Amino acid sequence: MSRRLGYRPDGVFRRVVRSAPVVEQRMRLSRAEWVSRQAVDVAVEGLAPALPLFGVEGHARDAASASSAERTSDR
Repeated sequence: MSRRLGYRPDGVFRRVVRSAPVVEQRMRLSRAEWVSRQAVDVAVEGLAPALPLFGVEGHARDAASASSAERTSDR
């Protein structure tokens, strides 16, 4: 199913989980592929308060303003 959605192989990762070998087949979806198949509009809301958790300090207000402006311009 992943390949039908545009995902492409992005490597193989081997590790041990609970004393058993595991092979993880990684897949990647490029931005261009995602945009070409985008069937619904996607919006991220409530991101500003979480930005410090990602080490983005001082930008929470800017992100909230930009998010608000984008929602307004879409109407």
